[in-house]
Amino acid sequence: MSAPTIAPDLRVAAAQPAPGKLSFARIMESEWIKFTTIRSTLWGVALALVGGAGLAGLMAYAFLVGPSLDSTLTAAEMFREIGDRPALALIGFDIKLTYALVAILGVLLISTERGSGLWNTTLVAVPSRTPALTAKLLLSGVAGTVLGFVAAVATVLITAPTLAHYGFEQSLLDPILAQVVVGAAVFTGLIGVMSTAVASVVRSTAAGAGIVLGLFLIVPSIFGLIPGEFAAQLAQLLPGAAGMVLLQPVDTIGWSMLATSFLVFFGWVVASVVLALVLLKRKDV
Repeated sequence: MSAPTIAPDLRVAAAQPAPGKLSFARIMESEWIKFTTIRSTLWGVALALVGGAGLAGLMAYAFLVGPSLDSTLTAAEMFREIGDRPALALIGFDIKLTYALVAILGVLLISTERGSGLWNTTLVAVPSRTPALTAKLLLSGVAGTVLGFVAAVATVLITAPTLAHYGFEQSLLDPILAQVVVGAAVFTGLIGVMSTAVASVVRSTAAGAGIVLGLFLIVPSIFGLIPGEFAAQLAQLLPGAAGMVLLQPVDTIGWSMLATSFLVFFGWVVASVVLALVLLKRKDV
């Protein structure tokens, strides 16, 4: 008499996921959990939001009380330096602060994990490495885009009553104003991607922030000290200068100039991402 055999339940075995396989959606979910639980990134987001809105409020207050503090100052003199579209200029001023904060956030997004060893744990779970960094770059880009958009919209809404007081009506439904707002969001989103890519190459937060902020803030100042037209033309190819063109009204500079500047800035972002991916695959973390 032979012993009875038990047929395996193939349906249960087939329902179980194959070991060693991790979907990109799960990696993104993991990155989102880390993004919303690590204090440094949360403080970075809060600082970007408060800083953008706070600067807009300060600018509105300054324009409102300026004539009352100086009897010789007129509205025409106040707005002479920023042109006949003050809302667009104020967005540019606000984004200059916001993009610096977004750059720091992009660095913190990966540098804190490298410092704590959490990034090494992530790469053990994702041996191919590329999906892990891609997910982090994507998350950084989305965060930068949202923060830039919120900062631009907040600037428009907060300064609207003050500008209306001086006869400058503005609406987010205006096509040119909407184009500048979208340009600001694209600019800060790509800065987030570039900052995270650069920070993945170095091992410390200070080095990552120094490289990114130096490239966007210090290097242009150095080029400004060099006399000659050639240095000025080279300065326009820097990522900060090319990216800020996205905040210019298209009816003034034209679509050709806007597209060219975008391609220059996008080239910087692509180069940093490619470098980060290549080094991540080739070197130890």
